[in-house]
Amino acid sequence: MALASGTRLGPYEILAPLGAGGMGEVYRARDSKLAREVAIKILPDALAQDPDRLARFEREARVLASLNHPNIAQIYGIEDRALIMELVAGETLKGPLPLEEALRIATQIADALEAAHGKGIVHRDLKPANIMITPAGDVKVLDFGLAAVMEGPTSTSGDPRHSPTLTMRATQAGMILGTAAYMAPEQARGKQVDKRADIWAFGLVLYEMLTGKQLFQGETVSDTLAAVLTRETDWREVPPKVRRLLQRCLERDPSKRLRDISGVALLLEEQPASESLRHQWLWPAAAALLLLVGASGTYFFRSGSPTAERVVRVTIPPPEGSSFTDIDQGGLVALSPDGRNVAFIAEKSGRQTLWVRPLDSTEARELPGTEGAERPFWSPDSRSLGFMAQGKLKRIDFAGGSAQTLADGIGTGSNGAQGAWNSDGKILFATSAFSNLSSIPSAGGERSEATKLDPSNGEIGHLWPEFLPDGKHYLYHVRSAEGAEFQIYAGTLGSSKRTLLLNGVTNARYAPRRGGYPGYLLYVRDGTLTAQSFDDRSLTFTGDPIRVAQPVLTTTGATGADFSVSPGGILAYRGGAVTREEELAWYDRTGKQIASVLRRPELIYFQRLSPDGKKVAFNQGRQGSGQRLDVWLQDLVRGVTSRFTFAGGFFPVWSPDGSRIAFSRVGSGVLAKASDATGDEQTLWKEAAPVIPVIPTDWSADGHFLLVTRQDPKTGNDLWLLPVEGDRKPVLLQQTPADESVGRFSPGPGAPRWVAYQSNENGRNEIYVITMPGQPPGKWQISNGGGVQPHWRRDSRELHYLGPDARTIMAVDIDPGPPFRHGTPHVLFRVESLVGTQPLEPDADGQRFLLSIRLQSVSTVPITVVLNWQVGLKE
Repeated sequence: MALASGTRLGPYEILAPLGAGGMGEVYRARDSKLAREVAIKILPDALAQDPDRLARFEREARVLASLNHPNIAQIYGIEDRALIMELVAGETLKGPLPLEEALRIATQIADALEAAHGKGIVHRDLKPANIMITPAGDVKVLDFGLAAVMEGPTSTSGDPRHSPTLTMRATQAGMILGTAAYMAPEQARGKQVDKRADIWAFGLVLYEMLTGKQLFQGETVSDTLAAVLTRETDWREVPPKVRRLLQRCLERDPSKRLRDISGVALLLEEQPASESLRHQWLWPAAAALLLLVGASGTYFFRSGSPTAERVVRVTIPPPEGSSFTDIDQGGLVALSPDGRNVAFIAEKSGRQTLWVRPLDSTEARELPGTEGAERPFWSPDSRSLGFMAQGKLKRIDFAGGSAQTLADGIGTGSNGAQGAWNSDGKILFATSAFSNLSSIPSAGGERSEATKLDPSNGEIGHLWPEFLPDGKHYLYHVRSAEGAEFQIYAGTLGSSKRTLLLNGVTNARYAPRRGGYPGYLLYVRDGTLTAQSFDDRSLTFTGDPIRVAQPVLTTTGATGADFSVSPGGILAYRGGAVTREEELAWYDRTGKQIASVLRRPELIYFQRLSPDGKKVAFNQGRQGSGQRLDVWLQDLVRGVTSRFTFAGGFFPVWSPDGSRIAFSRVGSGVLAKASDATGDEQTLWKEAAPVIPVIPTDWSADGHFLLVTRQDPKTGNDLWLLPVEGDRKPVLLQQTPADESVGRFSPGPGAPRWVAYQSNENGRNEIYVITMPGQPPGKWQISNGGGVQPHWRRDSRELHYLGPDARTIMAVDIDPGPPFRHGTPHVLFRVESLVGTQPLEPDADGQRFLLSIRLQSVSTVPITVVLNWQVGLKE
């Protein structure tokens, strides 16, 4: 907020604004104690309101205040979120300048740097805008060292000359610091920097003083960074006297660069003391000629010619104090169509939110009101983001404002799916990993069905839509039954016609034609990101597959991959050699791990304890990955693991006496088999080629019923009672337009009285209890802030469930009555590494919890950004 004239900050009275820079607003002020005028820089809110960063700033400002040199603007002190500095009269440095004048100024800049480097201080943001020339012709270097501790605002101009000062955590590996055009190559690559980065910037400043031009510049910040890392310099544009000096300053390899700024004088002495008149006239003439060649070269570059570009790779770490959210939990990289920003999901202090980082900045911005966000996707104009959160499809404007809910009933975590947004304001999305695609206006409104699952093709889900440039055709991923390959289809809005494009690959992304490059379809097969030239008009491939990167992170079921591509030749992905290890482990009610039960290099899920607590049935593997899933048994007493099914099966449920295990199988329905693995399988519910398999979730204590979840094309997931004996005719228990699932009978003895289940009828999943048929009707909402996967304690006096973040174990006291009553939910404990579908299984007494957890997290894998990635296809 601007300060009015007359405002006082301690002994300082604001006189007038001087302007706003990358480090904050600057004012002329009067020091009433010492009767002098000073400059006051008001710190940005993001720094001033963060106690940790402000404390660090104050510590480093004290170090900077120790710089007492005639060519360095003095820092006097700090006063109420303001930096008090020497008021420097004059103008910022501009070129071109005569050679001798440029060298005189350069010598003073070098003296300032030498004084700072002697105290271990690196400027990190040296550029002409930070160099003042006083009326007397003296140099004053400004903002010395502030790049180490301050944050600048984000530019939206796109002009790399005015790109923001990129600041904060300058010593942390992986961060990109400095204004783009003056970055040292190691800064642009996100590596650690030292005083040699200042020497690089010094060389650029001297070059600009002599020529009046930036050495590295491009149409966008991305182009500028690419030039810093790859563009060769024509040294004929600078006088021979300084050529050797500039070559040493501008070595891209810092180990070969001039190591100390004091070497500037020595390098100048190696050259002739003055140039001949002929050279003084030839150099401007050559510079003019090069300017014309450079102009045509710029046009050649901007026109998209492949020969004018190089591949540049930069890595982006998670924001300070946070970690990237695993793709299984909804984290995906999303580049904006204009190539300026990258969106991602990160978790900080237990909150999972949506963040956006400009590619020309080191600071990511957390978007408020996006708690629980998953799977972001951009609007075509790059002004808004769509995302999933807390069972809803939402959108938020990038410039600010609150999130708007567009649709309810959206799955979360590994059961979620991404959306796509076209230029006509249509959003395609999937409500879960087991649904078809729906369409809804981006401003909100009535949703409609966009695709239909084909049971005859074994389809159980349509995922990962991606619009092609015409906004009418789109790509989508078909998830099929176990043992079947994934497929990529092209569909058309308003039509059932579709075209099969690929088999055995994950979600596809399209990179449109750019300059001399064709359009490419990018997809992941077996962890390898692959590009194949593709005509989006005829929907045909025009070339062979080419490897782009390996490996790329994928979801547990390999249905989605963490990569994104923008039309301007920018690719972002998360990759690296990741070894995953999962564990089943016991935890007590305080969240302390008691014992490890089982470890596997793949996901462990759907675990169910036997009634005597001596065995656990579970699935292992990658659900939906095309491999067949089977049920396994772990003997908790002997520590022996054995295979229970051999033709596929999942969602195991024990009979109350432990003699049988029911399970689901795609294309067969619900089956049961003796728990000692003897005898034949028995079909309890026959359903050939289902849209999704019918899923058993519990077996009643009296042994008479199975509780089953079945999906209806019109009403979603419903609860059914399946008699285990007799005619086995299923009975509908609970059906609404919402999804009801994961039902659990209240424990015995005798017939169950209640069923606990999860439903998203209020827009997000909550835990409910209803009475069984034959009991007085009743329904109660148990959770009050979201919840999934309920479990009864053996005495029916407590319910446990997972909170909406799928990491917090909750408990609710139950009074069976009559009448039925329940208490207020309370947190038992939280486990950050919970993973997979239904990772919670309490013991019968609710004193121990068998959890599936991830031992090795992939959340530290950085984002890799590749500029001009198409060039690499030829390399």
